[in-house]
Amino acid sequence: MNKKMIWLSVILILIALSAAVSVSAAAGDAAPTAAVQTVEGDFPSIVSISPGSNGFTIKWTAYDGAYQYRLFMRKSGQWVKVGDTAATSFNHLGLKDQAAYTYTVRAMDKAGGYLSKFYARGWKKIYLSAPVITSAAPCGDAVKLTWNPVKDVDSYIVYRRADNQWKEAAFVTGTSYSDAKVISGKGYAYTVRGISADRREFLTAYSLDGVIARFVAVPRVTKTESLTGFIRLTWSAVDGAQKYRVFCRSDAGWMPFADTGATVIRYPVDASDTTVTFTVRALDADGKYVSDFYRPGWTQKYLDAPTLVSVENTADGQMIKWKAVPGAERYKVFRRNGSSWKTVGTTDQSSFIAGGVKKNTEYTYTVRCISADGSAIHSFYDQSGLTMTFIEMPAVNACENRPTGTLISWNPIDDVNTYRVFVRDSKNKWKKLEDVSGPRCFDTGVEDGKTSTYTVRAIDYAGNYLSSYDPLGYTNTYYAPPVLTSVNAAKGKTVLTWQPQENITAYRVYRREFGGAWKRFKYDYKTAVTDIAAPKNTVYQYTLRALDAAGNPVSDYKTDNLWYYNGAPANGKITVQGHTVSFTKGVCDGGYVSVQDIIRTAEAEVGTKATPVKVCKYNTWYYNVEVSGEGYDWCAVFVDWVFNERGAYKLLYNETASCGVMGLGFQQNKRLISSGYKPGDLLFFHWDDSPSYFVPGKYSLDHVGIIAAVNNDGSYTTIEGNTGSSNDGEVMLCTRYPEQISCAGRPVYGFFTSSGKAKSGVTATGSLSGLSGGDCFAGIPAGGEYHMRQSGWANSNQNE
Repeated sequence: MNKKMIWLSVILILIALSAAVSVSAAAGDAAPTAAVQTVEGDFPSIVSISPGSNGFTIKWTAYDGAYQYRLFMRKSGQWVKVGDTAATSFNHLGLKDQAAYTYTVRAMDKAGGYLSKFYARGWKKIYLSAPVITSAAPCGDAVKLTWNPVKDVDSYIVYRRADNQWKEAAFVTGTSYSDAKVISGKGYAYTVRGISADRREFLTAYSLDGVIARFVAVPRVTKTESLTGFIRLTWSAVDGAQKYRVFCRSDAGWMPFADTGATVIRYPVDASDTTVTFTVRALDADGKYVSDFYRPGWTQKYLDAPTLVSVENTADGQMIKWKAVPGAERYKVFRRNGSSWKTVGTTDQSSFIAGGVKKNTEYTYTVRCISADGSAIHSFYDQSGLTMTFIEMPAVNACENRPTGTLISWNPIDDVNTYRVFVRDSKNKWKKLEDVSGPRCFDTGVEDGKTSTYTVRAIDYAGNYLSSYDPLGYTNTYYAPPVLTSVNAAKGKTVLTWQPQENITAYRVYRREFGGAWKRFKYDYKTAVTDIAAPKNTVYQYTLRALDAAGNPVSDYKTDNLWYYNGAPANGKITVQGHTVSFTKGVCDGGYVSVQDIIRTAEAEVGTKATPVKVCKYNTWYYNVEVSGEGYDWCAVFVDWVFNERGAYKLLYNETASCGVMGLGFQQNKRLISSGYKPGDLLFFHWDDSPSYFVPGKYSLDHVGIIAAVNNDGSYTTIEGNTGSSNDGEVMLCTRYPEQISCAGRPVYGFFTSSGKAKSGVTATGSLSGLSGGDCFAGIPAGGEYHMRQSGWANSNQNE
């Protein structure tokens, strides 16, 4: 062999050595070596025998003057040449696993002669092949490697190839390793090498090529939703997956449900309270698994959507109610916020009060079933929801004791016309008292000295609640107006006595002259008082009010006490302020009436109801016989009766049961007005914009009532007959607004020429075809013009 060939051989050997030790170098500057015990002598001493990719790398000490070295291996008791090299190391390849090899080295000169002796015993080492990797595949969120164990080896180093070099990934005791530092869709190469527990010596060879593993991440379910009739399952897409297989768990284990290229799927459900567990696995284009799967799976409970029942306004917000869903653990309540739903709270009950509401604002709610911890949604929801405008709670702010009952008042609520009033019964439960129009109600069922508690709720026209109520209510003790038991005049003095009331210790006494105002006596009294200043030749009247311990009036006063004249009840015709007024045993028969007289008389009738159909004392008085039928509306008749009770029937101009005819009388006498309404006026209402048949230039006169008060908000408190919640009507306090008013009649209150009280009723003189009964004014139907139009009366007469 020439020199060029020798040097070429040396270069090739060096290259091989470099490749062979690449794994060792990759482990770091302090890469372990298979060290052996050096021996002093006239020979090169082997310092290490390290397993490589396919054999041993043997290293020895340099020998002075050596041109090259010859490596020997003992075989069958003889030293056999392995190879020559100019380096101090040699790669002995093609070794057998678990075989023992013994080596020695001799230095040589340039001519091939030996320069040194050799170590006759040699250095021995058992060759262990590279651990065989049996599996390299995705497992959870990692690539899991497993390999066969190597005898007498307990520790291993796992290498992963990067930048075309093997780099240590982990030191492992055992025969498996999970590499979590992987990215879905990418491939990775691994090799494994045995090493001593102290990491100082490699014990096995390694595979230079390694094993390739492609990692695809586990598809993760991100959302499970129970919708109507199915569960919708959504998972995250993973790189490296061509499609996915969805599994459902059964008693037999995981059962495939469907393959899909999407990341969402529907699972049909037939019955409520059904629980399903899912998992997903990635597939390649051929339908082979390329990922692991999440073994616990994702569980979804399917429940029917809660059936919404109602939304009610409460003192604390709006209460949403729904039917409980069997199997539901908890519920989530949503409120619509623009085009989306916003969570307002959760509960384990079938109702929830949503706060943060503003008055006169509309809100829409819906409900879903959720898990106990709130992490999962178990049902769909009513997409329309239930809508309610938040109406603030009416608060009773006053109770006034009137002669025939208690007038209850509360703060009016914007855009609310109807209220339900409750009174607490003997069992401390709320009992409906009355449905009323407007913020006032008259309780005629009170008893003197008894305490009542009231609360109010706003309702719609169908009787559905619009607001909450004050659970404590407003408490009032009713005291009837004190009743005079005697008025005796003797020797220029008038002695008044009265029946004392329970819990009342003082009374306030008043006197007024006919047509004048009440004047209070100087002092308050307990059971009697002597009036030494009663006027002579003057008609006068007394009344009383009960007082509380602080001297505040707690009762109203009677305005219908007897009138006196010179110490005795007034009787006959007496001239008062230039007018002739008729009296009978202290009772005024006619000739004078005040606004307060009319209002008090009408107010005392509040709560009086008709029975089917339109049977009431007012119609019986008017027609002089009991009548019945839809043709006997009695709103105008009620006004007739009230004025007749005060001997002032003639102030209405016409004897009529028709609102239109009643209004016509006021127009003909220039007492019909269109603004500036005040207490005592007769308000005529219109239910649509049809023109009046009787009063040109006005809307139809469809109903009539007496103004009791003008309210601060521009509305009017009226007392009306033939109204209320029943078809047959009752006398009620109502609240009316300007847009409902057609016009009003204003009677001439005060002194008038009396014709006496119509004691025997008014005789009906006409009749209307098709109706049982009649009216005093040429057969015109009773009630308002709206009724006339509905019956066709107005149209038929206009055609004539």
